[in-house]
Amino acid sequence: NAVRDIVTDYGAADGNALPEQIVADLAQRRSATIQRYSNNKNEVINRLAGSGDVPVQSTVDRIGTEIAGLRRRRTPEGDEAADALEQIRTDIQGRNLFELEAYRKDVLSYIFKNDPANQISPGAREAGAKALRAIYDPVRKDMGAFIRQNGERRDFDKWMVSNKRLSEEAGELQKQSLSRVLKTGAATPEAVETLLFSSKPSDVAALYRNLSPQGRAVARQAIIARAAKKAISTGEEAASPTRFANEIQTLAKQVGIFFSGDELARVQGLSRVLNATRRAGEAGAFPVTGAQTFIPTAAVGGVGAFGGGFEGFLGAMLTAGGIGAAARVYESAAMRNLLLQAGKTNNRERLVEIAKRMSAVAQSETQPPPEETE
Repeated sequence: NAVRDIVTDYGAADGNALPEQIVADLAQRRSATIQRYSNNKNEVINRLAGSGDVPVQSTVDRIGTEIAGLRRRRTPEGDEAADALEQIRTDIQGRNLFELEAYRKDVLSYIFKNDPANQISPGAREAGAKALRAIYDPVRKDMGAFIRQNGERRDFDKWMVSNKRLSEEAGELQKQSLSRVLKTGAATPEAVETLLFSSKPSDVAALYRNLSPQGRAVARQAIIARAAKKAISTGEEAASPTRFANEIQTLAKQVGIFFSGDELARVQGLSRVLNATRRAGEAGAFPVTGAQTFIPTAAVGGVGAFGGGFEGFLGAMLTAGGIGAAARVYESAAMRNLLLQAGKTNNRERLVEIAKRMSAVAQSETQPPPEETE
């Protein structure tokens, strides 16, 4: 019942369609994020394009430093790269904000790119690319200073945040495992499943970052669905609680990243409950007598003497023959809530208090209704 309920609550009974939903969410979230921050950035740049040319003294000074370093090499490759930087130093001046942004994107990003169509020699490309990386920051600083001076108070923050988020999106593509999914529109559900159930926490965390809240909810469904699927052997219809608990432990990385708060406590608490009550079937085989239709008061009173935290507490109840009764009333919302609370604590006094409440719930749930009197 416990496994069935959590699978039902998460809508994870059929996990076949979930990877496709995750693929769709990845593409939609990434597209929406890039569109949003590109629009924000362009709005600031376009509005301030008529405010005059951008002073780029910091950029020019840094280019001069890099040119001098390349000339000191006294190599054909160094001189070739320095010549290209000389041209950049000339071309980058006398531009308004819109023109400078276009030059940064269309020229600086490609002039030393490793491309067969590029006429610059491989040695000069390597030397020039290293020098150019030192220029990016001065260009941003010059643009930022111009926006601060000529824009509204919020413009600089809007532009900076947009730059940061777009840079983060570009950075995600450097992660090989995620780039296979993000770079192609034909990303397969199998590729997403490989990422979601990767043994590397960094892969799982990268997927989490790139999903919307709705996509993360679907991923939680997929994790529960995977555990439930693994818990059912060939020829069986019901999930094995033991195998389900083991699979939740196997998926600890995924659970720890995609679940939080009460959801995390519920899944982890359920795993602990199932593992601690592996012999519940033995208790369930006992005859249901008046003394065994509720968790015995003796077990409740003596639970504080047992070690082992929560597992020891459940072991004490099992020994007293009470877990069988608890299992029979597990569909009770009150009992499920108490088990979840017990899963969150190792405090013995708190466990005793919870056990007493479980005893009362079990007793009330299993007692027959009073007979009507005439």
